[in-house]
Amino acid sequence: MKPTSIITRLMIAFGITMLAFAVTPPCLGQTKPDGRQLDKQWAQFRGLNGSGASKQAPPAQFGPDRNVLWKISTPVGHSSPVVWGNHIFLTGYEPESKTLLALAYHARTGKLLWKRNIPAVGIEKTHKVSNPATSTPVTDGERVYYYFASAGIFVFKFDGTPVWNFPFPTIETANGSGTSPMIAGELLVLNRDELAKATLIALDRRTGKEAWRYVNNVNPRGPGGQSYATPVLWKGNIVLHRRDEVVAHSLADGTRVWWVTVPSSGAATPVATDDALYVATLDSGRRT
Repeated sequence: MKPTSIITRLMIAFGITMLAFAVTPPCLGQTKPDGRQLDKQWAQFRGLNGSGASKQAPPAQFGPDRNVLWKISTPVGHSSPVVWGNHIFLTGYEPESKTLLALAYHARTGKLLWKRNIPAVGIEKTHKVSNPATSTPVTDGERVYYYFASAGIFVFKFDGTPVWNFPFPTIETANGSGTSPMIAGELLVLNRDELAKATLIALDRRTGKEAWRYVNNVNPRGPGGQSYATPVLWKGNIVLHRRDEVVAHSLADGTRVWWVTVPSSGAATPVATDDALYVATLDSGRRT
């Protein structure tokens, strides 16, 4: 089968293996860096605004021996693949050397385009089934933004040239971090929660300058405490699923706009539509 655009593939990351499966939908045309074809890219965790939905047609039949374009081994990591044009971006980790990695692959061939080592003073402690490369990158079509809870935010051009970085100290959590950054207009927004405090931070996506920071000094295991979810943009606000609540923050300054109390561990990322917000919650074995 002749390859077409990688955006119309179903990309699956298995931690140490990445597969690309082919389908044959219409050609997408040239990608514009200004985001005019954002709905045809897979630019962040769970795709467009974290919905997990695509306007492209995934393959109905696929498997190890069917419709496979290529298969490669990748470093340890739990990040989802981010796809823009002919680029695939992933985070990775090398346990032997304790090295964090920002990775870029060619979407049509699986060839490694570049690899950047991320400096870190220490490596976060995680659950035994997890690792320090869980965050999915996000891209605006010109730059790609990587977040590592052990080190901070690191931004590169599509050719691997560094743009800026925003350092963080090594995070301390109960089971390791699980969130990913997201883009809202000119801001890069990150939910960074640790045992000491819960923080929502927004940076200028072009310069890395801090725009605002909301610090929620609450009991991490109590209402409003530690969260593993990725924020989503809904009706002009940043919506975040936290422990025992769903809360909306102003995109302008980070202040709390509204919140709803729910019994939850704060793990699942909300799914936003034009007129509704869907949040899967879990508390003591009960799903709500």
